[in-house]
Amino acid sequence: TTTTTTTPSPLLFLTDARCLPGTEGAPVFLGTQPTDSAAVPVGIVLPALTQPDGRRLELQPVLCLAPDVLARCTVLLRAPADTSRSAAATAVLDTHQLAAQVCPPPRACALASSSSSRSPSAQATPPAVVQTALQSVVLVQAGGVWGSGVVVSRDQGLVLTNAHVIHRAAQTSTSFSVRLPGGWVVPATVLWLGRGFLDAAVLRVDVAADDSRWQGAQVARPVSLTEVVHGAEVLALGFPLLPPQQTRAPFATSGMLSVVCGPQNRPVLLHTSVPVFPGSSGGPLVLARSGALVGIVTSFAQMHTSRGLETQCRLSFALPVHLLQPLWQQMHRPVTKDSLTCLHRQPAFAQLAWRAVCGDGALEDVPSKL
Repeated sequence: TTTTTTTPSPLLFLTDARCLPGTEGAPVFLGTQPTDSAAVPVGIVLPALTQPDGRRLELQPVLCLAPDVLARCTVLLRAPADTSRSAAATAVLDTHQLAAQVCPPPRACALASSSSSRSPSAQATPPAVVQTALQSVVLVQAGGVWGSGVVVSRDQGLVLTNAHVIHRAAQTSTSFSVRLPGGWVVPATVLWLGRGFLDAAVLRVDVAADDSRWQGAQVARPVSLTEVVHGAEVLALGFPLLPPQQTRAPFATSGMLSVVCGPQNRPVLLHTSVPVFPGSSGGPLVLARSGALVGIVTSFAQMHTSRGLETQCRLSFALPVHLLQPLWQQMHRPVTKDSLTCLHRQPAFAQLAWRAVCGDGALEDVPSKL
């Protein structure tokens, strides 16, 4: 599920669940299955979002029925009928009455799962895991371009993102800024910039580890190699679609690792079914069950069709965190530009794998970059 706010009673939220035409007005439930006795109606499906050319976006808007609103409606239903109620109000209350008959009173539940990526027997992602992981996500701005990033060290003020997010700005000496999880916008400098297929960059923010501007921020923890397996459920976190001034909280979309490319002890490319969008670039890909950092969201697929080049938002690629392992190995001492040059030494098969995805073009010319 993708949420755009952390307030107690949001009016609208977005989900990566697939809703077909004709489902507008249908209830949205929290729980493993709608028939689950613990399922709670939390919203109503709204008409799909579309792009200017008429194509549907892969995010479904839902009108939120906040638990406190639902509880108040349930209380009204138990009271004597009020003949002064309008027909519209009666219809709304009758909808809640139907939901109240099907479901028990609201309670704390796990995030709703996407029917496209989760089996009926799968466990829902623990909300605490999602909230902790979201607190490691930052928004990176380079001139008029923005993307996502993840905090990898508070002690040294290090943020990991995609190289293509800042590549052009770095060439023109454009200033960079990072919006920390607490909302503070701070200047940043480029410490290291990847090249070729290694679409990664390390930024440094001049904020001391004990500075109050870090309040609430979490540091991403790299996943262990044994957990990077086919079929593992993952979340992509970041700031897609909406301009920075229109969103304060990162999105979370869900899916699974479809392909782990590379030797068992050295993955070089991750293929996922997680929906990603422009602005997702540089955001963390984390394990749904633990929040551990698996990789950095890098690109989505584009396919040639009779209608031209079409984006496949549900076919995405990520740079495995293990290609950047030397970064974490140096955290016990000051990380410098020179100390990160070892990251450029990557196995030849890694370049071949990424060339199959992105072609032979230069990093900044790859059309599938977010």
